[in-house]
Formats: sequence, structure tokens, C-alpha cells
Amino acid sequence: MIENDDRVLIFAPHPDDDILGCGVIIHDCIERKVPVKVVYLTYGDGNELSFIKFNKWDLPVVIPHEVKEMGERRHAEAIAGEENLGLDKSNLLFLGYPDFGTMDIWRKHWGVEQAAKGLFTRANKVPYSDAKRPGAKYKGEEIMRDISEIIENFNPTKVFVSHLYDHHPDHQALHLYVRSALMTLGSSIPLLSYLVHYTHWPDPQGYHPDSPLEPPLPIDPELVWTTSPLTEKGKGQKYNSIKKHETQYKANPTMLESFIRTNELFSSIPMISLTEAKTGFEGVNGEVESEHPISHNIKIEDGNLDQIIRYTKVLEKRATIFLYLFPFQQQVKFSRLPKWCLKITKSHVRLYDQSKLVISDKIVHHHDLKNRSIEVSIPLDFFPNASHLFIQTVNKIEHITVNWTRWKILQLV
Repeated sequence: MIENDDRVLIFAPHPDDDILGCGVIIHDCIERKVPVKVVYLTYGDGNELSFIKFNKWDLPVVIPHEVKEMGERRHAEAIAGEENLGLDKSNLLFLGYPDFGTMDIWRKHWGVEQAAKGLFTRANKVPYSDAKRPGAKYKGEEIMRDISEIIENFNPTKVFVSHLYDHHPDHQALHLYVRSALMTLGSSIPLLSYLVHYTHWPDPQGYHPDSPLEPPLPIDPELVWTTSPLTEKGKGQKYNSIKKHETQYKANPTMLESFIRTNELFSSIPMISLTEAKTGFEGVNGEVESEHPISHNIKIEDGNLDQIIRYTKVLEKRATIFLYLFPFQQQVKFSRLPKWCLKITKSHVRLYDQSKLVISDKIVHHHDLKNRSIEVSIPLDFFPNASHLFIQTVNKIEHITVNWTRWKILQLV
């Protein structure tokens, strides 16, 4: 997988994800003397359960300066883990955006919107002095700026990033930021995705160094997976690097040891071509493993984006379905484009551009309670000159996410 003339760039949502997903890639780069750089989106300062277990406390870490101290602890663990593989800390970059907050930024903190606030640090800008850009606001365009600059300056031949189908929102968000940055740069650099969080996976759980790491089931059958084998030396170094992340290893050794296998696993994630010429529902089929999954099917017809959202359980009165539709244009900064969100309840549909309510009579919807489906038709005029569309459906009861469909990237032209 790694060639002698490669330049490898690895993006990790949190310290330890780089080792779990790409430990053998980093090991191979060091062995071949291939330039490699690792970029951490967050300091991992929001993993409250691990901090409780590590500190042997009965209560979560909630005081901002203590949360920051845990972030600094994980920063040190990341350096130790990579140095164990032979990668000097000069090849590590920490961005310092909010743990468990980067998907919220992706959805509604762009442009004129206020900066997001960290759930635990309560900061609205990067609080770490050793981050790439201390003081950078918690805004989508700031994350995009950092990622784009890193890609342009390092000039990689291969990029590795967390998987879009991962069940952790920070992992999904990082993929979206990196993918949109590469699209904005017009780059054709290969993008390979690694999975960390997925229900009942890896299977079996625990330390099984002689077993292969295989894709979870069920998962999108259109994904093409590739593997990178681990040598015995590579397994040993990866295992020791995982143990350097003491706060995480102490909290959940079984989960972390599940990634010591005979191989690491990567996939590319294809865009879905959706054009006026096609008929029927195109496979934006985002069922999530859940007791009550939802699915989302889409087609383009008569100048409209027609969608059917189906759910298996009767919607509660307090339930709201959020349909996110983010257009992309090569010539326009992503931060300046609308971030549409349809909020759908039993009684009404409202359209927002982030926090701004938009009044429109052009959106047609029909809620079929008997068949548990919602039909929505949106004129393509809402996405003028857009070449692509980022799209997702989320079902919430008040502020609690019940289920969701996977983010998909539609190619419109």
C-alpha cells in the first residue's frame, strides 16, 4: 500500500485513532523512510468515562481547566504513542477543536454564525498554546482553513482519514472536512478511510492478533475494502503504542486491543451520481443499525430533488426529522454557501440556513402517517450551480438523537 515515493498524510479525530486505524501505515512509512505527518482534529478532552476510570473519581471532569489538563495529557500520550513507532513529534500537528463538537460546527457554525462552544472546555476558540493555531474560532471555515493549508503545504500522495460511516460524530465530521477541502482544492489525491467505532465491531472483541480485521456487517456493499498486513514486529509496536494512551487503555483495553489483528482495513467512499436522466430512487440508503431505522431515497425529476424518508416506528409527537442539504461549488468558498436544514414534524416543515429561518412556498411535502413516510420535493434552484450535495437525515426526540442516515455526497452534474 505504501510506496517508496509516497508522502503520507493521516488525519485523526482524537489521539489514539491514528494508532488504531493506521498504526501499520505509520510503521511502514518509518521503515521505508517515507515522509509521514499526523494531524489531530481534537485533543480528545471530552472522553469523560475514560477520565473517571483513569483518575479513579466518582464524578466526571467538568471544570474547564481540569478538562484542558486532560486534553494536555492526551496530547502527551499521542506524542509517546507515535514516538514508540519511530515518528518524531515534529511530524505531529494538533488543531485543538472541541471534542464531541466538530459535527455541530459542521452543521451550523459557518460564516456569520457565532462560534460554537466546547461542551466541556466551554471555550469558543482553540484553548491550547501548543496547537497549530491557538485562538482559532470554533467555526467551520477555520477548520477548513487549517486542513487545506496542511494539505497544500505537505503535498501528500495519499491521505488517510476517519470513515464517513463511523458511528462517532467527530469521525464523520473529520471525513467531511477533509473531503470538502480536497474537493475545494480540486485534488485527486487518493483518500482512504479507516473505521474505529461501529456497532458490534471489530468482531470478535478483544486481543486476537492472529485473526483478520474484516468489514462489519451489515455495511454498504458498494464499499471496496483494501487491507494492509501487520508483521509480528508491526503488531508488537502497534500494541505498545496503544498502551501509551494510558487514559484510554485503562478505560477500555478490550476495545483497543481489538485492533491488534493480522491487518488494517481501509476503504474509499464513492460519490453517488444523481442526474436528471436517471429514474427511480438512487441508492442513498442510509439505514443505521437501530431498533427503528430510517432510510432516505432520492431522485432528480422535473427540476426537483425528490426525496422519500421512511421510518419503521410511528413518530412521537416530540420527534423532529432534520434533513441536511449542503451544496458545494468549486468556485465559491464552502463557508459562503447555504447550509440548508429542513426541520420536519408531524404538523409542519420549516427551512433553515443554519440558524436563519427561510420563508419559502416552493418546498412541497407530504407526510403519510399510515405508511410511515415523508415525501419532500425541493426545486434544484435551491442549489444553483452546485456540482455536489452533502446530505444526511437525523431523527431526534427533543435534543436526543434516536437514529440517522449516513452522510452521502451526491454528484449532481
